[in-house]
Amino acid sequence: MRLNRTPEQIFVFNHLIRWTALVIPISLSVGSLIALFLWLLDKSIHFRWDHPLAPLPATPRRHRHLLPL
Repeated sequence: MRLNRTPEQIFVFNHLIRWTALVIPISLSVGSLIALFLWLLDKSIHFRWDHPLAPLPATPRRHRHLLPL
């Protein structure tokens, strides 16, 4: 049995392949960067809780009243 493909179907299939080839590497890199950010955020939170006397980053004077004692 022979499949009849119209030029429009071939055109759509070509664009589907092109967009898939573009989207997959970009989504993998963005997902990896987000995962790295969340992992580093988790590590920094655990470091901060494990070392309560570690120096805090510099804060402007108007926000010093928000810091824990």
